[in-house]
Amino acid sequence: MAGDQSPESRVLEFVDQLKARLKEDDRGPQWIRRCEDLLNEINQVLNPSTASGVELLDIAGGCDLLKVEVQYVGISQVCETSVSSLIANIAGTCDPREMFTVFFEAINLYTKPGTLHLCIPLLRGLSIVFRRIRRRQAEFFKEAIPGLLDVGKAALNDKEDAVESGEELSEMKDVSRNSITENVPSKLVDELVNLGKAMRDVLSCEENQRLRDVIIIYILRLLALVSCSDITIDGVIPQHVEDIIKLMYGINFYLKEILTTRQLEEIIDRYADENENNMRSTRFEVRRGAALAVFWGIHDKDSPTSASVFDLMRSQIENSGLQSACAIVNLASVLLVPSGWKEELLIQQKGLALITSSVELFKAVSSTISPVLRDAVSLQILPALKRIEGLIVRTTNSALRKEAYGVLLKIIKELLPAQERYQALYYTISNCDHPSLVSLLLTCVKDEVAKAWPYREMQTETLGNLPLGSAEMQVDNISSPFVSSEVLKFIQCVLRGKDGNPTELPSNTDAVIGALNLYRFLLIRESSGKTNYTHVLFHEELVKGRTYWLLPLREQALRIRSALEEAGSGEEIMLGMNCLLSVLYRCLEIVEQVQKELSS
Repeated sequence: MAGDQSPESRVLEFVDQLKARLKEDDRGPQWIRRCEDLLNEINQVLNPSTASGVELLDIAGGCDLLKVEVQYVGISQVCETSVSSLIANIAGTCDPREMFTVFFEAINLYTKPGTLHLCIPLLRGLSIVFRRIRRRQAEFFKEAIPGLLDVGKAALNDKEDAVESGEELSEMKDVSRNSITENVPSKLVDELVNLGKAMRDVLSCEENQRLRDVIIIYILRLLALVSCSDITIDGVIPQHVEDIIKLMYGINFYLKEILTTRQLEEIIDRYADENENNMRSTRFEVRRGAALAVFWGIHDKDSPTSASVFDLMRSQIENSGLQSACAIVNLASVLLVPSGWKEELLIQQKGLALITSSVELFKAVSSTISPVLRDAVSLQILPALKRIEGLIVRTTNSALRKEAYGVLLKIIKELLPAQERYQALYYTISNCDHPSLVSLLLTCVKDEVAKAWPYREMQTETLGNLPLGSAEMQVDNISSPFVSSEVLKFIQCVLRGKDGNPTELPSNTDAVIGALNLYRFLLIRESSGKTNYTHVLFHEELVKGRTYWLLPLREQALRIRSALEEAGSGEEIMLGMNCLLSVLYRCLEIVEQVQKELSS
């Protein structure tokens, strides 16, 4: 180079030489040697131990040198070492706030299939930059999180990091590959964890709640990301997951803060200054990571860690009762929501396993807990029920669907007291758009009615002399809502839509048959036992049942059946209509018989 060349010209000449060398077609051993010599020359000139080197590094940080030179990492081990040295010098010498932007521009450029391996040395350099930022660290770290997670998502979705031909990669064609191009996803996750450690190191030097909140958000979102990739699912706790959880503990954030869900929500709320759509995604990923942190804590049930986590969960439930159990179930249910990952099924299974463990733990200590406010519990458990319902109707995996339905019933039957159980079933049934599931849940309602029905053998003779539907028949003070007029609301919400009109057939045939079966069950149970706990035998309820439930449905079903007979098609629908009419006619028969007895 000419001695009178300006520093800017010298750096730009290096950039031009780097670009030209990458465009050469002859890429044999001599070409590799020339690449190594060029990088060595650049590192000698941009030496941070000399004044001129510092000046040139400052200029290099503001031009394209970093973006071009990093493309040499895949040529040879010597090239990789030289590039890493230059990146470390730029990151450790230039203004860290400016380098934050420069490094992220380069990382964003190469966050794509075929060039992801180039992000490895760039992330290492960013770790150095992070440790050098002295003001507004929380804001810088927070700004970095989306880009860092994008790298992780790209890596875990493109596990082979195959180089593709294309205009943006034309300068890298036929570049030899060395160790940095092997096992790229795992190396990238290592660097993302190291960036978390860099954030932790900055936090250890300052008492900064805002910074701690940002780091917690990053760790939990990274844990959610890494746990959702197939490189971390082995039947044992993956190493990257262990590293992230250790990092979480390293900033004094433990599972106790997660299980005390209010503390987690407070952290999210303090973090929430993004736009609404971004914050919704962030909140979901943080909760997902928190749920996975608890799952991994109890994953190996024979380990001391698992025992301590179970003790912590038990303590939370003993202190806060049902409310705490519902909070854990609700948190775990976030894992059931689709995330788009190939290994989604395994994550959903983890969610169901965590819910099951929580319910079993509650059952084990339920005799020692104190009662809680019912409204709070009812509201808290509803999101979990909705997510489980969504999994049941959405999944194509029959085994997972069966498991999810079993967990749904387990929550309703084993976790919730009678009043909350009623509210949960009514909410789920009245807001469910899937007739087959509604039918199954109505069977559950019928089972609850049968279980709560009072045993009245001692009063059989007395009641046998009373007329059906009489007020004197209401002799017991029954607390269960399943043995009261409240149970008729299940029938009403299915047979008459939210607009008050008869439910549409044939699309809702399964649900309607389920409601009619429940109605028939109540009519038979009350009339044969000379009772009227549910008020189903009162005159006004019989009129309502016949006029507003049964007759409109009969008219609609007969019209559909007639149309099918004329068309000579729709055998499956015809079968459904016949089944529906069979139950309906039996209900009509009982209603008319009871009405006749009441009028006599």
